[in-house]
Amino acid sequence: MYYKEWRVVRIKVGILMILYGVFAFYVISVLVLIRNVFSESGSRGYILEAWVGASFLITVLGGLLGGGDSISGELRENTLSFLLTRPLSRKQIYSTKILANIAGLGIAYGSCTVIVLIVDIVVNAGQLPPISNFTALLTQFTLGMLITCVSSLVSVFSSNPIITLLLSIVANLLLFPLYYLVGFLINLVEPESLKILGKAISPLLLVGFSYLFYRLGLFFFQRKEF
Repeated sequence: MYYKEWRVVRIKVGILMILYGVFAFYVISVLVLIRNVFSESGSRGYILEAWVGASFLITVLGGLLGGGDSISGELRENTLSFLLTRPLSRKQIYSTKILANIAGLGIAYGSCTVIVLIVDIVVNAGQLPPISNFTALLTQFTLGMLITCVSSLVSVFSSNPIITLLLSIVANLLLFPLYYLVGFLINLVEPESLKILGKAISPLLLVGFSYLFYRLGLFFFQRKEF
């Protein structure tokens, strides 16, 4: 199972690396190098800040595809019944798929982010981007984790890839208002030091929600008849 899962995740990582790479090239060449470095004003911006926004959709897509295909893919290929006959617990099967997809997302996202960061430091003469950019990057990755866990929960109940993807999108859209509500409340906090602290713990909240939906998915996967 582990080798098969690694092969599947390797393909997903390759696809995400290509998508992230295209967006990274766009951010570096168009949004920053042309607009800022070669502008008449000579003003410079942080590439990493632009990368946070540019990579958001790819991270969401990676979470949807990774989680949505975790169980439904096995159902579609009629291989889940075979896995259940192996000396593996349902918890091992489900957890391995979740962790593999999150790790794949992290490898693709992290490697491209490091490249963008290096270019950012070089362009800005060795100056590091603001710490808020790193917090935003971590928050975005943990959001990808949450989307993976929610989509994996949905995949337990559907073997059709299109229906699974649509239901995963709907389920995650229902959570986005809660996420933005938390961000809105953090921005209302005074003084500024508490606001910074609130933004810093946002990734921890997303990790907590990710674990909650992981446990929900595992609960239903352990009790569902296949």
